[in-house]
Amino acid sequence: MTSLRYRIHFLLLLCGLLAYAKDLPQIKQAQSKKPPQVLLLMDYHKAKPNNLQEYVMSEKLDGVRALWNGKQLITRNGRVINAPTCFTKDFPPFMLDGELWIGRGEFEKILALVQKDCTHCPCHSPSTDKHQSLWDKVGYYVFDVPDCGLESSQKAPKPCTLFERLSVLESYLSGKAGKATRITPIKHQPITSEKELFAHLRDLSKQGAEGLVLRKINAPYEQTRSTNALKLKLYEDTECKVIAHHKGKGKYASKLGSLTCEQEITANGAKRTLRFKIGSGFSDKERDDPPPIGSIITYKFYGYTKNGVPRFATFHRIYHNP
Repeated sequence: MTSLRYRIHFLLLLCGLLAYAKDLPQIKQAQSKKPPQVLLLMDYHKAKPNNLQEYVMSEKLDGVRALWNGKQLITRNGRVINAPTCFTKDFPPFMLDGELWIGRGEFEKILALVQKDCTHCPCHSPSTDKHQSLWDKVGYYVFDVPDCGLESSQKAPKPCTLFERLSVLESYLSGKAGKATRITPIKHQPITSEKELFAHLRDLSKQGAEGLVLRKINAPYEQTRSTNALKLKLYEDTECKVIAHHKGKGKYASKLGSLTCEQEITANGAKRTLRFKIGSGFSDKERDDPPPIGSIITYKFYGYTKNGVPRFATFHRIYHNP
């Protein structure tokens, strides 16, 4: 009896090991997937560029960053964006870096859209599904061609200039004459002075733009944060994690009054966790249905206090839901 019981246990263990061995390649493949290395923007005031005439500027779009790897769109975190096949059918076989964008102030819409599986959604035909119909308004605004059109078998991208890289895409699109495509190369304009730069920033901000991006013309595409690619806004913004809700007072007695955020920062070479409250910037709708605990939000602020706390922190939008 004891011998039979051991045999049964052995057979069950063997079955379990065989099942694990069968799934091991998929497990290793899933674990090996890493977010793509992409160019990241540095704050203009931290970079302090010496010669602005070496840069060009364009509007900073408040969309979803998307990398086209020649076959599919993926986020900067490595998640596949299941866009309609009709949306990407005329995309090139080489890599692109850009932004999926609907329009100014529409970040929440595009964020919700890319989280849906819309592989088989129509691009143009009328639809009763709001997520399907929204794809008709989405454009892919490209600001770089990382591999400069080289074959994927080559290990290192050609160190060509920004405009040389973008010309690869423009040449490809010119061959698609007469065909509708959702790709739009972002237009850049020269900078003559810092005075002109900030005047342009103020004009765009009044129109609802998020800010400006500055790119160094002769710099290669870099897969890191660089002084050759800068962001400039009338305010600063960053992300934090929601860890608590607090009820309000008066007219907000039954709604969200404020929330507590948590953020990892590095000060004087040491890492520490910063916790602070944000109580402004919420609409009535957002106070009724606040960002859930565990979500990542973007907030605006204007410098730091002497204790390192963001000054005048204001809710901007939900960046990522748990």
